Amino acid sequence: MTVSVITCREVVEHLSAYVDGEVSPALGEMILVHLGTCPGCRARLTLEQSVKAVVARACTIPAAPSRLRERVQAALEQTRVGYSYTQVTRNREGTTVIQVSGFTEVTGSRSEPAAGRLRFTVGETDTAVALGSGEVAVLGTPRLIAWCEQACLAALAEHLPAAETTVGVHVDLEHLAPSRPGSTVEVTAVLVGTGRRRLTFDCEAIEPDTAVVLARGRLTRVRVLRAAFG
Repeated sequence: MTVSVITCREVVEHLSAYVDGEVSPALGEMILVHLGTCPGCRARLTLEQSVKAVVARACTIPAAPSRLRERVQAALEQTRVGYSYTQVTRNREGTTVIQVSGFTEVTGSRSEPAAGRLRFTVGETDTAVALGSGEVAVLGTPRLIAWCEQACLAALAEHLPAAETTVGVHVDLEHLAPSRPGSTVEVTAVLVGTGRRRLTFDCEAIEPDTAVVLARGRLTRVRVLRAAFG
């Protein structure tokens, strides 16, 4: 009869799997025979078993109450790829409102994305001279950005709960043409991307009377809880 021999090094290499019962029967038999003749490896086995026992106790989680388990299971049944929903509802306009870890995910209506459109009249206080952003008495870029952000807020006005608002975190806007005091500016913001808390808008500003595009770009805002700002 041929007897297979396994070295201490090989035993140590497979010891964790051996304790977990994850080695083949043949390898397990060789390790068992080796342990019977090697005090050093038996000591390592005892240590390995002790460590795994401590880890198992530390990772033990008490069973959840049955009603809580049922609620969690019901929520999991509503899960879709990319999100962990806890509640899905529709309002009268067909807007899907999804509660995600305390925040509301806005997807827009069945046929139209969430959008905001506002009109402004350029005043003397809106010019680059008045804002300190330039030396020409035309609509200042800082004011135009602020109007775009207001349009983003308008797009979300009927979608976010009262406890939430958004803050601007990124602006990428091209100011393409000037607007003189007295001009009408129409600003549109369309929600084009959503993440867990991040909302991305495509924005455009035009002079409605002439259809001249004044500005075009993309703004990103992040949903926050109002209470976090006192």
